[in-house]
Formats: sequence, structure tokens, C-alpha cells
Amino acid sequence: MCGIAGIYRFDGRHAEAGRLQRMIRVIGHRGPDGCGFFHGGRIGLGHCRLKIIDLSDEAGQPMSDGAGNTVVYNGEIYNYLELRSQLEKLGHRFRTSSDTEVLMAAYRQWHTGCLRYFNGMFSFALWDAGRQTLFCARDRFGVKPFYFHRSRHRIVFASEIRALLQDPDVHCRANRELIFDYLCYSLVDHTSETFFQGIEKLPAGCAMLVRKDRVQVERYWDFDISDRIGTGPGFPGQVRTFREHLSGSVALRLRSDVPVGSCLSGGLDSSVIAGLINARLKNDRKRDPREWQNVYSVVFDEKRINERPWVNEVASFTGLDPYFVSPTAEGFIEELDDVIRHQEEPFTSSSVYAQWSLFRTVRRTGIKVVLDGQGADEQLCGYRKFHYFFLRELVRKGKTARAARHGIHALRSWRYFAGIDVKHSMRYFRSAGYTRFLKDRLLRPHCGRRLDQNPPMGESGSLAQRIKADMTRFSLPALLRYEDRNSMAFGVESRTPFLDFRLVEYLAKLPLEAKINRGWSKYILRKAASGLVPEKVRTRRDKLAFDTPQERWMTTKLRGDMRKNYLY
Repeated sequence: MCGIAGIYRFDGRHAEAGRLQRMIRVIGHRGPDGCGFFHGGRIGLGHCRLKIIDLSDEAGQPMSDGAGNTVVYNGEIYNYLELRSQLEKLGHRFRTSSDTEVLMAAYRQWHTGCLRYFNGMFSFALWDAGRQTLFCARDRFGVKPFYFHRSRHRIVFASEIRALLQDPDVHCRANRELIFDYLCYSLVDHTSETFFQGIEKLPAGCAMLVRKDRVQVERYWDFDISDRIGTGPGFPGQVRTFREHLSGSVALRLRSDVPVGSCLSGGLDSSVIAGLINARLKNDRKRDPREWQNVYSVVFDEKRINERPWVNEVASFTGLDPYFVSPTAEGFIEELDDVIRHQEEPFTSSSVYAQWSLFRTVRRTGIKVVLDGQGADEQLCGYRKFHYFFLRELVRKGKTARAARHGIHALRSWRYFAGIDVKHSMRYFRSAGYTRFLKDRLLRPHCGRRLDQNPPMGESGSLAQRIKADMTRFSLPALLRYEDRNSMAFGVESRTPFLDFRLVEYLAKLPLEAKINRGWSKYILRKAASGLVPEKVRTRRDKLAFDTPQERWMTTKLRGDMRKNYLY
């Protein structure tokens, strides 16, 4: 895991070395274990390194291959050992044990087609001197960031926005249309634009080719969600296959030359990951689970959001000792400026600070790599709103009896209602009067054309469309940005097994009732989790948001500080 930056001059002049050094300096927290630079006329590349795989200096970056190719790369290609073996059979030789060198060999072998072979999270920029082409790419879900700004004379890119702002030609101006989307609908990270005018994100699953003054962006991966109803007679086999896919995904993400940890919320997703890691490490005689799997949990005394009892259930079941993190209101106000600085763009709740506090603890205990359950809620209908979409889908397809059964099963437990965030949910049902007030009274002088273009919130589509929208626009992209910035602020690499593209493609093809069925969310995961987690966790019906006592903080301890420091 690292930070990258680069400058490419369209006019053929030399890339400015001083600017590139400043760009890397301000993102040095992403890679505190070393930095390096490459200068090749119109192209300049910079890199700061966090050592995870092949800790030797030979694996440092920028890395050149002797064939005129030089790369800066941020992320991990988890299947690099399998790719290395395949490439060796094709005649390639390696001098390091790094995945970076495997990436370069794959490019020499398959050119831009190499992307379809990579299973991982990554953003990279590869300069091909022979073709005089800059090849950039971002992983399928955009776990790792890639920002760029294009002007008449150059294109500059980096892992974080702050690096681009070191270039005096990149002006710090607000994108007022995105501000409108944020204020009216709490939307962030839902487009390739950013809150900074003129600074864009390379979309997830896309590659960019730059040659002379031509910039070409192309999508190399996509997926569709099946809208079929029913689990079918082969469902037990689907459960086994799903568990195999998830177990394999976790195994790949345990590849590391340093110990790993996991984030444990007490919910089903993170508990299953902790259980899979624990089971695998117990079968590995070389690695003791207590030494190789540290577990980290955010807990509060407030019953509404306290996950401690559930974490203790998992800890007792696995024999692990969790590190408990309890963020405070005082810590929140003291560190808020740092959190804002690292996040760079707006966020929607103080839960971002809870995650910030967790990763700070991870780093203080000497761990550089953690796994967590990001992406399961979106794929497996983990949010309560999916019950509404599913019921509507059943009725629309004439399956009213199934709809009635599902509704009865979903509502029969009071736990279903626990933790519902009514205020956040209301963004789907904002009245015309509310948005008209924001538009006419507050935002019209500032937000321009977006005033008459309400962004679609996905409330009118099918369940399959809603699942994909949450995975690509309305939920997951923001959560991945929060996690990347919070983890990398402390030099920690966070890995997401539920976003293995093979697992995603498999789940996408399954019928909807494999995901949400008879009042149960994450149906196939619950079936696959048998024996991996305590039964109390496997059959939980409530869902506590990953949150802080934000309302209580704001109305008591933080009220004076917030008014004094943040209201103008």
C-alpha cells in the first residue's frame, strides 16, 4: 500500500521535478517506509512506500523492468503468486518476490489486457517508453484512489487531492453542483467529479491511456445483478460454492510478510471473516492465531449502538482477545481538523471518526494490514431498505403470497426496528417544499444548473438495479473513500474480502431470494456461516449502525465547541 503521483506534459517539456517532490511529500503518510522518483523527459513519477510484501529495497518504486517500462503502483494484487507462476512458464524471469514486478511482467505479456488477470485493489501509472504511452488503471471497485487534473499543457495525477493542489496550475475552487447534491441529498462520491472543480476521479473499473495530447478512458470491467426470484433446488450447492469463494478470498488477503488483523464490529460480515481467518490460521502450524490475528472493535456505553456483547460472543467462540476502542466527544472535537484534512471531501456522520480512532489503535499496536467486511451489506441486501425493494419486486411480479410471507417474517421481531436512522432515510422522501426551500432561498445564487436536475436516488428502480446502484454510486464508493483515507492516515492497509471480483460475479448471478428471504437479509451468508460464528451472531435480526453517540455529543458536550469553531 502506497501513495503515487505523476506529471505528464502534453507539450513535450520536462516534467517539473520540484512539483513532483512536493506532491509526494504531502502524502507521505500513505507510505512512511520510503520514497522514490523517476524522471523521463515529459513524464515524472513519484512514489511513497508502505512495505507489506517483499520488504527488501529491491522491491522499491518507481520500478523499471529494463524494457523501457516504469511503474508507480498503490495496492495489492492478491493472486500475484499464481500469476508469477503462469508468467514464468511463458518465459519471464523475476529478481524480486514483489507483486509490483508481476504487474510489470503481466503488462509486457498482455499489454493493457493484463487488467483482466489481476485480482486485487490497485491504482497505478505505467510509463511505456517504447510506445510513448502512459497507462493508468484503477481496480474494479475503486478501493484505491486515483485523482487527476487535466489542463492544456499537462495532466497531473495522485492518490490524494492534496497532492494535486501542490501544482500551482491546479486551482482550489469548489464544485458547487456537488455541494448542492450533498446538502440536499447527503450524496458523496456518486460521480467521477470531486468537490474540487477540475479535479476528477478515474472511475472504478476503468483504465486511462495518455499519448501526446490525447487522453482516453475506457471501462474494462462491469457486472449486472440478476433479477430472478427463488433459490431453486440447487441452493445447498450454491451455499457451498459461496463459502468456498469467500474462504478463498480471505486466504488470498492473508498473504503478507507482516502480521494481519481484522476489524470486528460484532455483526455477521466481520464475524464471518474473523472466523474464516481463525480457522485457516489454526490449520497453519507456522502461524499462531493469537500472534497473526489481532481483532479491533469500536464500542460505546450507549446501548443503542453498543456492540460489545456481540464482540464478546465472537471472541469467546474464536479464543481471540479484541482491542476495544471507545472514541469520545472530546477526542472528536480535538481531532476533527485532522480527520477533515485527511478525508479531503465531506462526509455524512461522525462514524468516520470512529473508524479513524480504530485505525489509529491498529497502527499503535504495530499492525499494518487488516481485513474487514466492507461490501457485504450492499451485495447481500443487509440494509433495511432492501426489504421494501424486495416486497415491491415480489408484488410487481405477481408473487403476492411470497410478499406477504416475507413481510410477516421481517416484522415479527422488534429487533427489526432497532437502530433505524429515520433522519438519514428521509433523504429518499424529501418533500418538494424542502428541496424548493434549499434551492430558492439558499442555493440558487451558487449552484447553477444542478438546481433543476435532481439526482436519481434509485428509489424507483428494481431491487437488482438498487443493489448495483448501492455498489457503484450511493453507498459503497463513499465507504471505501472513508476507509482508504482513515487507514492510510496511519499507514495501515485495509483489505476487503467481500469485494473479490470472482465472489461479486458469483453473487450477482444468484437469484434475489438467495440474498433476502423470508424476512432474513444476507440469507446465503447466514447459511454459509454455520460453524464459523456463534449461533447468536449468525441469527441476529437487529442491525446496529457503525456509529457514534453523535446526537448526544452535539447537544451536550460539543454544542459550545461546534458553535465557536465551526459556525460562522
